[in-house]
Amino acid sequence: MCVCVCVCVYVCVSQMDTEGWWSVTPEVLAAHQSALCRRYSGGYIAADAMAGCGGNVIAMTRDFDAVYAVEVSKRRADMIEHNAKV
Repeated sequence: MCVCVCVCVYVCVSQMDTEGWWSVTPEVLAAHQSALCRRYSGGYIAADAMAGCGGNVIAMTRDFDAVYAVEVSKRRADMIEHNAKV
């Protein structure tokens, strides 16, 4: 039941465009990659240079003190900001 509720909230509230749905990193994989980056980098700052709709950026906020998202599309940058608040 919890999985259904989480998926419904994410799908119903998150903002993504067609490319975002196609290219987003699955949440479990994004969390694993973020944890590995933190473990092996020893750093406190992370950056996603192709942030898309923010999947990896949101995962990185759990492991890093500061996260920078770089996105050339203003529309997707607005989606990242919205999705980070969800």
